[in-house]
Amino acid sequence: GTGSGSGTQGSGQQNPTDTTKYTLTLQSNDSTMGSVTGGGQYIKDSQATIKAEPKSGYLFDQWSDGNQNAERNVTVTRNQTLVATFYPEGSTRPSEEENELPPAE
Repeated sequence: GTGSGSGTQGSGQQNPTDTTKYTLTLQSNDSTMGSVTGGGQYIKDSQATIKAEPKSGYLFDQWSDGNQNAERNVTVTRNQTLVATFYPEGSTRPSEEENELPPAE
């Protein structure tokens, strides 16, 4: 007979999903110009919705990874820090200033 079943369900292994948690740190380049929301701990590969909110008289420029959407979804795959850049209304957008530099030789 075939009867000696050694169950291969290991204890506590019923959940195959990776529950590693990573920290998404959000910062503002100047807290007087604007604030950021959505940072915190997230399970690996989960979606975080982050938001940069400029205060009155200021505008959002971009995140430190170059994304220019003030509100966006980020897939959390590692510990990550994103800095939102704000600038005063009426002044040159910081990311455009950088683009006006002559090409490096």
